[in-house]
Amino acid sequence: MNNLDYGLKFLLISSVIFGSTMISASIYTHIYFNDEVPWNTEYGRFGSALLDIGIFPLVISSIFAIIGFLYMGLYYRRGK
Repeated sequence: MNNLDYGLKFLLISSVIFGSTMISASIYTHIYFNDEVPWNTEYGRFGSALLDIGIFPLVISSIFAIIGFLYMGLYYRRGK
């Protein structure tokens, strides 16, 4: 396998993790429409749900995206 294959696989994994995190945060947002549950007005309901889920998946997704772009850059820099 060459660097382009590795780069595309890392980008695919990154997009799946990122999309899963966003979907789960949007599903979790409905909890904040209840008047008894407090949420941070600085971030809004979606941002509060995203912080409750955690930013760890977003960090991992960003790392995978950077690695994927690096592999693709190596592929195109070598001209293969």
